[in-house]
Amino acid sequence: APPSAGVTDGSSTAGSTMFRMFKSFLRDDAGAVTVDWVVLTASVVSMAAISFFQIRDNAKNMDNAAGERLGNEISVLYPED
Repeated sequence: APPSAGVTDGSSTAGSTMFRMFKSFLRDDAGAVTVDWVVLTASVVSMAAISFFQIRDNAKNMDNAAGERLGNEISVLYPED
């Protein structure tokens, strides 16, 4: 008989047990609402962060543009001789 006849290392049993546990995990929906809330909250936080940085950058640009225009108007209204 070959040396491996009748001898198992348990890998097939461990593999099938792991597969059964994985299938059971996929079928179990306990905690699905928690996952939904975590994903929803992460989305809201991400959108808030993106919006904050967009508004901050655009406000800085608008501030610079307004200051430049105001400086131009002051130089027109009050020219230095």
